[in-house]
Amino acid sequence: MNAFTLPIRRWHAWAPGVVDAAAWQQWAEQGAAVLPAATANAPVEFVEPMLRRRLSPLSRVALHCAHAALAGERAEQLIFASRHGELGTTVNLLRQLAQGEALSPMGFSLSVHNSAAGLYGIAGKDATPATAIAAGRDSLLACLLEAAAMRASGINAVLISYVEQDLPAPYQPWQDAEAPLLGLGLLIADGGVPLQLCRDPNNSAYASPALALICALTGALTGKNAAILVGEQSSWVVRHG
Repeated sequence: MNAFTLPIRRWHAWAPGVVDAAAWQQWAEQGAAVLPAATANAPVEFVEPMLRRRLSPLSRVALHCAHAALAGERAEQLIFASRHGELGTTVNLLRQLAQGEALSPMGFSLSVHNSAAGLYGIAGKDATPATAIAAGRDSLLACLLEAAAMRASGINAVLISYVEQDLPAPYQPWQDAEAPLLGLGLLIADGGVPLQLCRDPNNSAYASPALALICALTGALTGKNAAILVGEQSSWVVRHG
């Protein structure tokens, strides 16, 4: 597949200090390519307090962006994705093992890659089918391709919740440039504004795939409605509107 189009009915992005459409619009107009280090947690008031306390920063962002992008609507399919998943929780479990401590079943259950999808279903009592994706630097593109395939099979409304996060300290020497903590929710359904993607060999100023896509999404208002989403296998031009 060298080109495809997805109708974006609604999108919501969150990062510490950049929490709504107006803030992202200002970010895009300033031409910023990076975000500050994470210093805040995403709000998840719709999650009951006992479960909320168990959420990692990554899961909080994933659930927040999914909930905000849906805004009360229902999706027929959910896609949750991140490049590294709950690696921070896994590192903590490995440290406990190294120190001879017992591991809790709850800690293990929250370390798996599809934990955000499961937590979202529990929090919202939502039994919508969900897919968890990890495809390296191509994780965001893989979500978009998966959504395109779902729509081609006859599914209309697809929700994507994608998160980027810094690696835990032991792994940071091998980390590629990504946003310190960033979530992007996309509701893809009929009636949305077209998002066009086609292969392109050029590079991008945005090391974060999500920031490149947000740049395109906000560009419908700024006039800069194209950005390059760089993956491991190929680069894609994205245009919105």
